[in-house]
Amino acid sequence: MDELTRKFGIRLKRLRTESHLTQEQLALMIGVSKKYVSNIENGRGNPTLTTIEKFARGLDVTASELLDGVDSKTS
Repeated sequence: MDELTRKFGIRLKRLRTESHLTQEQLALMIGVSKKYVSNIENGRGNPTLTTIEKFARGLDVTASELLDGVDSKTS
C-alpha cells in the first residue's frame, strides 16, 4: 500500500467518524458505494480529484482540509 493512499484513508475515516457518519451514509450522500468508501479508508484505492471533492462536500470540509497532513513525505 502506498503511504499517501494510507494517510488519505486514515484522514477520511477520522473526518467521517467525527461527523458521526457511517460508511454507508457517506456513500449515499456522495453517490458511491459503501465498498468504495471502505476501500479508500483502508488504503486500497486511489480516489480521483472529483471524488476527493465529493468526499469533502459530504464531510462539510474543503478539499484542502480533507488533504491536510496527507502528503508523500514521511517523518
